Amino acid sequence: MKNKDAFGHVRGESLFVDDIAVKQGTLHSIVFDSTCAHGKITHIDYSKAEALAGVVKIITKNDVTGENQIGGILPDEPLFAENEVHFSGQPIALIVAKTLAIAKKAKLLIDISFDELPVITTAKEAYNKGNLLMLHVNLA
Repeated sequence: MKNKDAFGHVRGESLFVDDIAVKQGTLHSIVFDSTCAHGKITHIDYSKAEALAGVVKIITKNDVTGENQIGGILPDEPLFAENEVHFSGQPIALIVAKTLAIAKKAKLLIDISFDELPVITTAKEAYNKGNLLMLHVNLA
């Protein structure tokens, strides 16, 4: 299979996202994600981040119209964490700001606390706790 981009790559002519000039007025965003692998969200305060000059909006589960769900095969994954997080890096909110630097600074101003819960790290442990997800496919 030929790579249609190979010629431009080798000659240094390919354009990448970072090569495109950002238009004036473009907003930037960054995900505020969980630092906890598994836990209940006990406290979250966006007020300092929202008060930062240049922050346009912090989008959370409360802003999702319809179902807060992105599970592709099973409806088991919220777009934004609701009351509990299930993995480190799970999105909790999206910070929209006038610059990426402002969005990053706002992320550091969000105050969040968790009650950490046990982490399941193997399929055997998940099975024993009744948390192993298995899809049964009938091929007949």
